[in-house]
Amino acid sequence: MKKAMTTLASRSGTYTGEGINHENQKFRAVGEAGTVYHEEHSLLGPSPDGSPSLWVMSTNHPLVFEHRFAGVTANTNTDLLAFQLGDPKDKNFFRETIELELWKNGDLSYRYHWGMPGESCEP
Repeated sequence: MKKAMTTLASRSGTYTGEGINHENQKFRAVGEAGTVYHEEHSLLGPSPDGSPSLWVMSTNHPLVFEHRFAGVTANTNTDLLAFQLGDPKDKNFFRETIELELWKNGDLSYRYHWGMPGESCEP
């Protein structure tokens, strides 16, 4: 975990790009006329108990949410760090998982998985 967190910290900065939404459609957060569809600021920092958390302020959320570190998976070309808001299996509440994939070539992927109350929260 420490190596992955050090790698993530070394890539601090502002990122922009395209995404794929929950209906498998490509999107950009800003439209051609300058309309902002989505804006987000995420900070990686310690929670009150000292464990790493991703703090997310977004136009999709009414508040700043803490996503607790859920684990890291090391692969040949990437390290995948997962942060969770709530228990992904608990369908009584809104849940969300954010995955940060750190590619060996320096690229970064940022993925969301969420579930509304009563729905599944699957990738």
